[in-house]
Amino acid sequence: MRSEAISIENKTLGKPVVLIVEDEPEIAEIIRINLEARGMEVHWADTGLKACSLVAIKHPDAIILDLMLPDIDGREICRLIRRHDDASVAQTPVLMLTALGDVNHREIGLEAGADDYMGKPFSVKELCLRVDTLVQKNIFRKDSEAKIGRLKMDSEEARMREGVLLHEIANKLVAIGGFSKRLEMRANSLCEDEIRALARDISRSAAYLESAASGVRALKEIEDTCTSYKCLCDLREGASDAIALHRGHADKKGILIFEEINEECVSASLPAEIARLIVSNLIENAVNYCPVMSTIVVRTLYSGGSAVIEVEDDGPGIGEEDQRHIFDYRYRGKNSGGIPGSGMGLYIVRASAGRFGGKVEIISGDGRAGVLVRVSFPKTAESGGGADSVVIV
Repeated sequence: MRSEAISIENKTLGKPVVLIVEDEPEIAEIIRINLEARGMEVHWADTGLKACSLVAIKHPDAIILDLMLPDIDGREICRLIRRHDDASVAQTPVLMLTALGDVNHREIGLEAGADDYMGKPFSVKELCLRVDTLVQKNIFRKDSEAKIGRLKMDSEEARMREGVLLHEIANKLVAIGGFSKRLEMRANSLCEDEIRALARDISRSAAYLESAASGVRALKEIEDTCTSYKCLCDLREGASDAIALHRGHADKKGILIFEEINEECVSASLPAEIARLIVSNLIENAVNYCPVMSTIVVRTLYSGGSAVIEVEDDGPGIGEEDQRHIFDYRYRGKNSGGIPGSGMGLYIVRASAGRFGGKVEIISGDGRAGVLVRVSFPKTAESGGGADSVVIV
């Protein structure tokens, strides 16, 4: 028998974890032996401070807590657990033990937040049965929360896909409507080349909508099968297609779009439709917010072992207050008054890139004119993981 607090290590995965908080080693040892015989991983603390430390480290499925301890009493420990910032820790089942078995002490323990109560002396078999019930209850709670979390994630994925489609459809229908109206109003005065150019813009916008729908379908298939995307696409093609799509709108605003496209293939593991979707939203965002006579530069390159897309403008930049929320769903910046938009553009960029291991950076401020958005993807066929977003002021 050891007289100091011990932690009985058991590295076997999947065992329920129980923490015994008891200052009498003999009692703790008896409980430990019986719980381990039931297939549980057991840890022991003989003081309140050690107990608090083990709760944070081990995240037990149940706690056997003595009411009378040498430093912090069991009631205070129970209150600390219930006030813990981590909701999973705060809901840990607690069985209170005490040598003082009267009704008042039982009420004190339950009022502090204990789930169950036993007085000393106690039946070890009964205690183990009660602990087992608490453990199973806690495991069921954790499983239920995990399922709810997965359902929420699925709901968020569906909302993202729906938002992408609605955003792209709304924007491109406005463009198609504008081109069609111009054809209708000025058909007799337009020359053949102008008619051909407008028809090309309409066709390009319609093709982009089909591409966006294909991209969203690809996202859903990958999410449904939980597999990594193995095919490579050339980011240069997505950049060139997106530039062509938005050049007409930019020309009308007197905004120049320049291409700095790498001569060699810039490959990344994502569908071509997603690359086109990302660049299109970045250019659209820049065109919407830049004033007349601004410039936008679109680049594709390799940098630091990553395949990179950059869209840089010399517009008004992003205000300090907006920088913390710029990737949020439907967030619109403070300087967006009068500028059409849904607050979806940068959210789509980050969410879409994130499905394929993308990292999104926004560089703005600190005496720098405009905004540089950089989207980096792993150079190899590896994919997956969430997107990182970094705002550099």
